Amino acid sequence: MKKILMYLLTLLCISLFIAGCSSTQQDLPQGGIVKEPEPSTSGEPIVNEPEPSVSEGPIVQADGDGADAPAVYINDEPKYALKDNLKSLNEAIEFEGISYKVNSAVFTKDLDGIDPGLINYFSEEHDAKGTLTGSQSYAILNLTIKNVSETIREELVNKPFVLVKKDDLQILETGAEARYNSNVQEGQDAQHGHHYILKPGDEVTLEEIFILEDEQLTDELYFLAGWAGDDYDNAQHKFIHMEAGRDETTS
Repeated sequence: MKKILMYLLTLLCISLFIAGCSSTQQDLPQGGIVKEPEPSTSGEPIVNEPEPSVSEGPIVQADGDGADAPAVYINDEPKYALKDNLKSLNEAIEFEGISYKVNSAVFTKDLDGIDPGLINYFSEEHDAKGTLTGSQSYAILNLTIKNVSETIREELVNKPFVLVKKDDLQILETGAEARYNSNVQEGQDAQHGHHYILKPGDEVTLEEIFILEDEQLTDELYFLAGWAGDDYDNAQHKFIHMEAGRDETTS
């Protein structure tokens, strides 16, 4: 009898063991591979990004106290002209093999018969005749350029205007650009109308029209025979004083 009981007890244990193994097998994913649980999507994600680089540009400082104070851009280092480089109107000067001479300069709000359709306006207010009705004026220059070098030169006559302060010769840029050229070289398109290909000895006289703010039309205004940039104090950069005649519209 005891043998029978032992035999039945053994069968019961074996049955329970087989049942437990079967349950474990059913809980496993297909193939029997146990996967790691998916990460929780709750909370802020962790983003592995490189530290942002500091870009070059103007330095910004706060204007006033507090985190909400408006930012103010600090200007670049001031630029200065050499006193000996300040030249007079009608004085022929040379820059990199090109002789420049401003024969006359007039500030006016009227085009004096020039077709306004030939002027490259930006946002300046003007009437049908081309008369400026805002706070800008035309600067009409008659100038002569000549190749005094021994090689063929390409010259850009769209030179900048600058203000040179009397007290310390500091230079302030005006941003003025040429809007009209009376003597576009043959073969040049509108985009390159201010470019000239000059053989040695070639000379061109032309009339250029710029647009400047009225507040810039002072006795500190100069026309630069050279290039705008950081090297204004280079001995080659000459500044032609705009002793310009004014008409009654700008007075």
